[in-house]
Amino acid sequence: AHDDSLPLIGAAIWQAGVGINGEPTDLILGSGTPLGRFNQEVVASKEFLEGKTLKIESSSGEVRIVNIKRMIMRPQGVGAALYLLSLGMIEKQPGFGVVVDIGSRTTDVLTINLKNMEPVVELCFSIETGIGDAVSQLGRLIAKETGFVIPTDIAREALSRIVTFKQKRFGGPQVSEPILNGLASRILDSLRANLRGDLDRLVALIPVGGGASLIGDKLEELAPGFLIKIPDEDVQYANCLGYKDAAQRFEP
Repeated sequence: AHDDSLPLIGAAIWQAGVGINGEPTDLILGSGTPLGRFNQEVVASKEFLEGKTLKIESSSGEVRIVNIKRMIMRPQGVGAALYLLSLGMIEKQPGFGVVVDIGSRTTDVLTINLKNMEPVVELCFSIETGIGDAVSQLGRLIAKETGFVIPTDIAREALSRIVTFKQKRFGGPQVSEPILNGLASRILDSLRANLRGDLDRLVALIPVGGGASLIGDKLEELAPGFLIKIPDEDVQYANCLGYKDAAQRFEP
């Protein structure tokens, strides 16, 4: 946590409507961070933010006063599992849940003991590939065919449907399927290599993140019948929803 983070925190608090009535408001803030730096981040964040009063002012002059009463933090991945637990989509039970967070450039894997909802540290790792690699690959393919470079956001959209840009139509599932299959295969290979001695303990496979809607279903090959499919509208924000649930459950 750092002073540079305060504008982002303030914007999020404002967008959520906290303190909209003009009265000072106490807030319990839920957040998370990757497991590898969790212990350091949780101490620093609590020291920096707990007990801090924020005065947030809009360009129109509206002022809101928010007191951050407590910081509730969970490792990234645990947030997604807590969210699923709150919905009844998974249960506490013997066995491991594997959260596969498919980001832009990396895929972060967090294995959780579902009996106590604690991370299995030795089975948590990062894979150096993500959905951004598929976007780049499709962009290069389109550039080769059309002679022009397309913006990244349009290439990302073209992974899931045919798009029109500069009067040309390109992309869509027929073009992107081999690219997405290749990405899924690389992730599956790494999952098998890192979890090989514990695959028989896997009882829940949980794809989340921006790439989950595109290749999450393909990961079921690792554990047929144990894929947990998060609703499309929530899959990118599953960790955040878990942090929110943890904060809401806090009892002073």
